[in-house]
Amino acid sequence: MSFLPYVFGGVRLLLGVAILVNAIGLFGKQFKADSFFGKNKGIAIALGAFLLLSGLYTLFFSTADTYRV
Repeated sequence: MSFLPYVFGGVRLLLGVAILVNAIGLFGKQFKADSFFGKNKGIAIALGAFLLLSGLYTLFFSTADTYRV
C-alpha cells in the first residue's frame, strides 16, 4: 500500500501530459474537432496543466503514509 501515492501521481502526470499533447497538437495528434476538448482548447490546456502539476506535486512531496487505507 505504500506505493499508492506514486501510482496516483503517475497516472495524473501521464494523463495531464496526454491531454496537453492533444490540446497543443504536438506530434501531429489533436482532439477531434467535434469533441468537447476540440471545441474548448482553453479548458483542455487548463485541465492538462492542472493534472500535470498535481501529479508532479504528488510524486515529489507525498510520503508512503499519505493515503492511509
